[in-house]
Amino acid sequence: MGAVGRGETGGIAGADAAARISPQAMRRRLDNALAIRMLTLSTDEFPMLEPQAVQAVRVPTLPLAGARTPPVHDTVFRNLCAVMTQAEVQRVPDAGHGAARDNPGDFNRLVLDFLHRHGLTG
Repeated sequence: MGAVGRGETGGIAGADAAARISPQAMRRRLDNALAIRMLTLSTDEFPMLEPQAVQAVRVPTLPLAGARTPPVHDTVFRNLCAVMTQAEVQRVPDAGHGAARDNPGDFNRLVLDFLHRHGLTG
């Protein structure tokens, strides 16, 4: 990551400035670049869901997001959860947008706890 990320950032900020960027700041820049890339490649990056339709869901619902979800995705998640007042919202610790991949242990624990509470396991 280092050489590639610094090369990409160096093209914007200059090689000297890129060399002084902390690894954490570089990771944030690359995460933001990836989020922007995902949005531009999407054919319908923000499909419209009518709030009334979301509020009408009457089955147990568990919206999950990683605690470190990039801001562009976190805004959508928070807005959805604000409308889905009947849902049991959870954050997966130590995880980003790919919460199940980033922290499978906590992700699975949250999902299994939810399923057990609602009698949805065999």
